[in-house]
Amino acid sequence: MAVKDLNAEQLAVYKWQQGLHGSFFSNLWKAIIQADGGNLNALEKGFPDEVGGYKKYAWESGWWKGVQEKAGK
Repeated sequence: MAVKDLNAEQLAVYKWQQGLHGSFFSNLWKAIIQADGGNLNALEKGFPDEVGGYKKYAWESGWWKGVQEKAGK
Protein backbone atom coordinates (compact mmCIF):
# COMPACT_ATOMS: atom_id res chain seq x y z
CA MET A 1 0.00 0.00 0.00
CA ALA A 2 1.01 3.62 -0.36
CA VAL A 3 -0.17 7.16 0.27
CA LYS A 4 -2.03 7.06 -3.06
CA ASP A 5 -4.26 4.34 -1.59
CA LEU A 6 -5.56 6.56 1.23
CA ASN A 7 -9.10 7.91 1.05
CA ALA A 8 -9.73 11.66 1.38
CA GLU A 9 -10.11 11.67 5.18
CA GLN A 10 -7.07 9.49 5.67
CA LEU A 11 -4.98 11.62 3.32
CA ALA A 12 -6.02 14.86 5.05
CA VAL A 13 -4.95 13.55 8.45
CA TYR A 14 -1.79 11.97 7.04
CA LYS A 15 -0.73 15.29 5.50
CA TRP A 16 -1.49 17.08 8.79
CA GLN A 17 0.54 14.60 10.83
CA GLN A 18 3.45 14.68 8.39
CA GLY A 19 3.42 18.48 8.04
CA LEU A 20 2.82 18.27 4.30
CA HIS A 21 0.65 21.35 3.87
CA GLY A 22 0.99 25.11 3.76
CA SER A 23 0.02 27.84 6.17
CA PHE A 24 -3.72 27.80 5.36
CA PHE A 25 -4.12 24.15 6.30
CA SER A 26 -1.77 24.54 9.25
CA ASN A 27 -4.11 27.20 10.62
CA LEU A 28 -7.18 25.17 9.70
CA TRP A 29 -5.89 22.22 11.71
CA LYS A 30 -5.25 24.52 14.69
CA ALA A 31 -8.89 25.65 14.46
CA ILE A 32 -10.18 22.07 14.15
CA ILE A 33 -8.21 20.91 17.19
CA GLN A 34 -9.41 23.82 19.34
CA ALA A 35 -13.04 23.89 18.18
CA ASP A 36 -15.90 23.01 20.50
CA GLY A 37 -18.71 20.78 19.25
CA GLY A 38 -20.75 23.49 17.53
CA ASN A 39 -17.78 25.07 15.83
CA LEU A 40 -16.42 21.69 14.81
CA ASN A 41 -19.75 20.95 13.12
CA ALA A 42 -19.58 24.31 11.35
CA LEU A 43 -16.03 23.63 10.15
CA GLU A 44 -17.14 20.22 8.90
CA LYS A 45 -19.56 21.86 6.46
CA GLY A 46 -16.67 23.46 4.59
CA PHE A 47 -13.97 20.89 5.29
CA PRO A 48 -15.67 17.50 5.63
CA ASP A 49 -12.57 15.42 4.90
CA GLU A 50 -10.38 17.21 7.43
CA VAL A 51 -12.96 17.26 10.22
CA GLY A 52 -14.23 13.75 9.50
CA GLY A 53 -10.68 12.46 9.52
CA TYR A 54 -9.90 14.37 12.71
CA LYS A 55 -12.90 12.85 14.48
CA LYS A 56 -11.74 9.37 13.52
CA TYR A 57 -8.14 10.21 14.47
CA ALA A 58 -9.21 11.55 17.86
CA TRP A 59 -11.98 9.14 18.79
CA GLU A 60 -11.60 5.82 16.95
CA SER A 61 -9.11 3.51 18.57
CA GLY A 62 -6.62 2.13 16.07
CA TRP A 63 -7.74 4.34 13.18
CA TRP A 64 -4.48 6.28 12.89
CA LYS A 65 -2.37 3.14 13.17
CA GLY A 66 -4.36 1.68 10.28
CA VAL A 67 -3.76 4.80 8.19
CA GLN A 68 -0.03 4.61 8.88
CA GLU A 69 0.05 0.94 7.89
CA LYS A 70 -1.93 1.64 4.73
CA ALA A 71 0.47 4.47 3.84
CA GLY A 72 3.45 2.21 4.37
CA LYS A 73 4.80 4.01 7.42
